[in-house]
Amino acid sequence: RWTALARETAVDSGITLAIVSEAIERIDDPKLADELVQRARAMSGEDGLVWRVARTRLLLKSGKLDDAREAATLAGEIVRQAPERAEPRLLLA
Repeated sequence: RWTALARETAVDSGITLAIVSEAIERIDDPKLADELVQRARAMSGEDGLVWRVARTRLLLKSGKLDDAREAATLAGEIVRQAPERAEPRLLLA
């Protein structure tokens, strides 16, 4: 279901931004998940929080040490940019 939604949602659709973090947790295909993150990045720009939180989740999901380090760096940047957001702090924990 999430795979179909990720593939069928138009790149310029606000729906993509709304589902991206939730979808990352449920999509088992890392390539498709990364594609969804990149689509959200293209829509929201380099400083967009949605794609960066989703990218952090995706990196942590891989279980690789290098990815965990990158995720920690990214989550730290998000915390500095948006200190009021709880999710990046939880991802750092």
